[in-house]
Amino acid sequence: MAELLEQLYVDHRNMARLLKLVEKELDEFHQRGKANLSLINRVMTYLTDYSDVIHHPKEDVMLERLGYTQPDFANAIDALMAQHDMLATKGMEFLKIVEEAEEGQAQRLDTLEEMGRDFVSRQFQHMRHEETEILPAARKSFSTADWQAIDDAVSPRADPLFGDTVEEEFRELYEHILSNSSPP
Repeated sequence: MAELLEQLYVDHRNMARLLKLVEKELDEFHQRGKANLSLINRVMTYLTDYSDVIHHPKEDVMLERLGYTQPDFANAIDALMAQHDMLATKGMEFLKIVEEAEEGQAQRLDTLEEMGRDFVSRQFQHMRHEETEILPAARKSFSTADWQAIDDAVSPRADPLFGDTVEEEFRELYEHILSNSSPP
């Protein structure tokens, strides 16, 4: 299996883990009126940085190539690429609400939970579709040369949270993940 394909699956597992953290905080907000907004902010900063700037562009290159090798997927590919744009927009909108809530702008709290749950739900649905339909089709139809061409077309950038070195901006989130993880 191509290294890039494996990395996309790893990214999805990592994103799911972070989305579950957001869900947990939204549950706290719903039940108690309080959430760890700083934690949600770090998660959303990561998702709008790494996922939208690095992960989704890799998928877009793969999707374009899949469209050439599997024309039957053209409509699904167009829809997924549009979802990448929509998720980027929704993620930035939710991050803005979180930042405003952190600054004490109480008028935005009424939309915090709704926007957060909408974003999380859409992101999970999107990843499920990719993992059940698109990534298996790419695995089945791509040659080594196809994977190499995709890899050559994307900019390499280390994952700032789950990579070999955790960037300072995400250190607190990383420590939170470590301290709240179940042993293997």
